[in-house]
Amino acid sequence: MKAVFQVFSFDVVSKVVLGLMAMALIRYMPGAEYAEYTFAVSVVSVATGTLSSAFNRVYIVGYGRLGLGNEVTPFFGFQLLAIGAVAAAAYPFAGRTGGLFWFMALVVLSQCSSEFAKTIFQRELKFIRFSMVEFARSLLFAGGIVALVIWVGHRMEAWQALVVQALAGFLVFPAVAGRMDLRRLFDVQTAVRLSRQIFAGDYRYLFGYFFVLAFFSQIDVFMLKTLGTGHMVATYGTAFRYYNMVLLALAAVHTVLLPMVQNAGSAEELDGVYRKSWRLLGVFAPCVLLGAWAAQWIMPAIDMGKYPGAVTVFRVLSVSAIASFAFSPYVNLVMRFEAFRFLLLLVCAAAVASVALNALLIPRFHETGAALATLGSFLFVNGAIYIKARGLRARLSGAAGVGAGA
Repeated sequence: MKAVFQVFSFDVVSKVVLGLMAMALIRYMPGAEYAEYTFAVSVVSVATGTLSSAFNRVYIVGYGRLGLGNEVTPFFGFQLLAIGAVAAAAYPFAGRTGGLFWFMALVVLSQCSSEFAKTIFQRELKFIRFSMVEFARSLLFAGGIVALVIWVGHRMEAWQALVVQALAGFLVFPAVAGRMDLRRLFDVQTAVRLSRQIFAGDYRYLFGYFFVLAFFSQIDVFMLKTLGTGHMVATYGTAFRYYNMVLLALAAVHTVLLPMVQNAGSAEELDGVYRKSWRLLGVFAPCVLLGAWAAQWIMPAIDMGKYPGAVTVFRVLSVSAIASFAFSPYVNLVMRFEAFRFLLLLVCAAAVASVALNALLIPRFHETGAALATLGSFLFVNGAIYIKARGLRARLSGAAGVGAGA
């Protein structure tokens, strides 16, 4: 519980800073530019969610099995090579990004680098250092956005915000650079060995899971881009920024629970970990509901009435946030048992359902329809994960059972 509150406290400050900057972007960026920025951030989220989340999760759950203790630098180099390969594969579609392709690629590289720095501290249970990386990145981003506001005011463009975002990530990576032997950064032999170990076993399902999950989390924006208008995308993007602020508590819980579940020595200890997360839900849910009620006054004051539909969208997403807080932490137990194939099949089914729901609801309810589709599909995913995790818990028999499943 103490670790959760440590991470949460730093995350509160970091996310408040980022939240203020999100409000500045909403206020100072023209609607058309903000729509392009929202789409660009969604694409970046898919790439980062696939590469960074998959590699970093493998680093934690496969640290012992893959022998990563002495291979930190080649493992990171392997990740950089994967980013380069993805960028090369995506280049033929660069024309569809409104001239933002290379700026988006820089942000992906930056985010993956800084997230790996955080993961090193996370695996070592050094949560204060973990949070300080995020805190420093947030302050650097804030400083850059403030400079942009002073420099260009209401003429801010999407590419400028992306450059600031990339620089903030690059500048915090030196926090762990001293732990690496940069001469081994592109150790091809080790990279080939790691790739064989990862993709020959169940870890390949983990990569597939994070790819589909990253795409799944942004389907609403992509569907609005296809079926709606730029104003709908901007409206949804506005609500989504506030929604991300709400999820900061969930991110803190996941940060702490992953290594705690991984290191739990008995079924009873696992139960104790999850009881703490349920107690936190008792604080989280009323705060979210209060924020959803107050949004009718706060959000129009910030966006100057440009996106009146954002309030309803935010309220729907707030309900989704409460459900995610309750059930999504159980994915860490599924990860411990390495049920990666189950996760991949689940999120593939959810992605198909999300596309169908968006196609059905957006033409009728516009951006609110996208939010309703998100709520429905996330309820499906989190409910299935909870049921699976409880089944895995039932297979445990004391410490021996937990050890056998680790």
